[in-house]
Amino acid sequence: MYVDRITAYDQTGPTINAIITLNAHALDDADRLDDADRTAGFMGPLHGIPVVVKDQADVVGLPTTLGSVVFRHYYPDRDCFVVEQLKRAGAIIVGKTTLGELGGGDTHGSLFGSTRNPYDVERTVGGSSGGSAACVATNFATVGVG
Repeated sequence: MYVDRITAYDQTGPTINAIITLNAHALDDADRLDDADRTAGFMGPLHGIPVVVKDQADVVGLPTTLGSVVFRHYYPDRDCFVVEQLKRAGAIIVGKTTLGELGGGDTHGSLFGSTRNPYDVERTVGGSSGGSAACVATNFATVGVG
C-alpha cells in the first residue's frame, strides 16, 4: 500500500517529491518477514513496520546522496547504527527521503529539487528533515527518521 501511495503521489499526482530513493527490495523484505513470522514469530517490536530514513543515513544497497549530485553514486558498505537497529527490530526500510542539501537548510537539493508541503503544494516543506516529515504526513510510511 505504501509503495503504491508513493508511486501515486510523490513523483506523479501532486508531486510531493519527498523520496530520493525507493527501496526496490522493500516488498521482498516484507515477504521475508512474513515467512519468518510463520516459522519463528515476530522478529522484533517493529516487525513489518514501514520506515523511511533521511538520505543522510547509510543503508546497504541504497545510495547515500545527502541530496547532492556530488554523492549520487555513493553506496555505503554497511548500515548506520540507527538503520541497523531498525532492521534488527524488524522494520522495513521503504526508502530514503529528501533533505536540505548536505544536511542543512530548506528541503531543497541539487539532486532532487524542492520537496512540497503535502498540505499546500505551493510551499516547500521546509527544514533539513522535511522529506521524512512530508512522508509521514502524506502516509508514505508509518515511521520517518529525520
